[in-house]
Amino acid sequence: MIASNPMNEKFNFELDNSMLSKPLSKKLFVKCQLIQSYSTDEVISKISALKQGTFDKVLKRIFETVF
Repeated sequence: MIASNPMNEKFNFELDNSMLSKPLSKKLFVKCQLIQSYSTDEVISKISALKQGTFDKVLKRIFETVF
């Protein structure tokens, strides 16, 4: 889940425009504790998408904070 509210800093991964396929106007955070299994076809990219290197960093952060 990606949100603009930085609640619960321990489980956040902050994004900046260099990590996204299209720049956005506000700061966004990946909520690493809110995870679920989805196939690629189920993920909808309405505005922007994570670059592959950033996606790998998010996965690492999820494993560090949750598991």
